[in-house]
Amino acid sequence: MGISMSEYLERVDNRVTELLDAIFEIEQNAIEVNSGATKLYEEMREKHAKLNSFSEQAHLDQAQVYKGQIKDSQIKNNKHFGEKVEKCGQLIIIAYDGLKEVHGVTDGKRETLKNKIELKYGSGHIELVGTQGLDVIDLVWEGRNQSVHYKEGLNNHVKTVFKKLKKDYPGLFDNFEKENMSYEVVKLLDWLLGVEEVIPNEEINTESDGYKLLDAIDLKDPLPEGEKTGYHKFRDFMSKYS
Repeated sequence: MGISMSEYLERVDNRVTELLDAIFEIEQNAIEVNSGATKLYEEMREKHAKLNSFSEQAHLDQAQVYKGQIKDSQIKNNKHFGEKVEKCGQLIIIAYDGLKEVHGVTDGKRETLKNKIELKYGSGHIELVGTQGLDVIDLVWEGRNQSVHYKEGLNNHVKTVFKKLKKDYPGLFDNFEKENMSYEVVKLLDWLLGVEEVIPNEEINTESDGYKLLDAIDLKDPLPEGEKTGYHKFRDFMSKYS
């Protein structure tokens, strides 16, 4: 008799908590960096307005100072985003390993896992994702494989799933053959409720905010009635497919 899902979740509980806490802290740090960059934009505009009576060289010198400061903010934000993606990848691996271990999947095939779940709970138990016939087991299984193997090249199983995701979610999965998609996968699985989203731009655009910031939700604040944190949603997911 193999391990039960409750036993597996107890075993990984501390690690899951650490990962979600780390992701939340990374998001908070990124928001602070982005707020600093936004203030720099505002300060730059004000100072440039005051420099109207000065020479062109004064304008150029001041612009160069702000360019360096804003670039530093962008580098810090990209570093935060990379760390967040790595943590999300580890969370997917925990789910992947748990599903395989609890269901005794030894042949490395996601269809075997699906068959075992449906044999236990009945057809239609596995939640669908998008409109291309994918489900959450496809997302976890090939999400893990994409995260682990994207640098060395992806097999056709991974490509098929992510091409369908690309079609259903334009703009989110376009670079799946070159970049780690763990953050996008975890967001789609809805395991990060309570963690705010920060989307970095590749280039600073002084005509816009430079970054898209969504409203922050403090995990320490009471959640709206009926809502759950990412921690509880992750556990609910694993229990549903135990």
